[in-house]
Amino acid sequence: MMRSARSLVLASLLCVPLRPAQALEEGWRAVPTRPGVQVPCLTVRDPAAEPTRMVLLFAGGLGRVGPEALTSPAANFLVRSRALFVAPDIAAAVLDAPSDHADGMSDRFRMGPEHAEDIGRVMDFLQARFPRVTGFYLVGTSRGTLSAACAGRQLEGRLKGIVLTSEVLFSARPLKGATVPVLLVHHRHDGCKASAYRDAQGLARDLGAPLITVDGGSPPVTGPCEPGSPHGFWGREAETVGEILRWIRGEGIRERI
Repeated sequence: MMRSARSLVLASLLCVPLRPAQALEEGWRAVPTRPGVQVPCLTVRDPAAEPTRMVLLFAGGLGRVGPEALTSPAANFLVRSRALFVAPDIAAAVLDAPSDHADGMSDRFRMGPEHAEDIGRVMDFLQARFPRVTGFYLVGTSRGTLSAACAGRQLEGRLKGIVLTSEVLFSARPLKGATVPVLLVHHRHDGCKASAYRDAQGLARDLGAPLITVDGGSPPVTGPCEPGSPHGFWGREAETVGEILRWIRGEGIRERI
């Protein structure tokens, strides 16, 4: 079950203006997945439109998405940028850690069948809630790329694409031989040893997948493996997400931004 303190805070976030010119609708749901297990899921959408595509966002670290992660400007890249993924044709969902891993997800769990089952059940829920959605995309960052890659391989028949941003070493290798399209996104100056740019280049070659290289941004305010740095595309969020959306729509992308 969701912790009571979290529930009280998150209940106040059902409708939050995430962009100055556009009020988006946010809502938490505890989605039943495996027996006795729930996955908290935050959906973000344009209330005036019906999406046809849905992006599922997986945070790095332990994968926990508490109230502080929703409001902190230095929160996980995908969590703080969730509104940027929303357009009239696209809605987003941030997946929290499941109730039986409320303290956080290990790499082993992220790579296993129970996690993929949870994600599949969340997709079922979202499909029922947004019946016009015809395409699901898994987007992970840092250790969240383990979720996107490993669950994505197990669910590839239900997906239109997988996006790995600041991918950790080995995260993309389960995707070798997969038929679902894959996009890699990495900052040239990512200083995290587990997420080196040269490894992203090698993974892109191994998969035959496009790689968007990001440069520049704001001076880091956290350590090199934390989100307020090039590892989290600090100061380059809008441009980075913009290229991801172009890829999702099948438009031409810039390989360097």
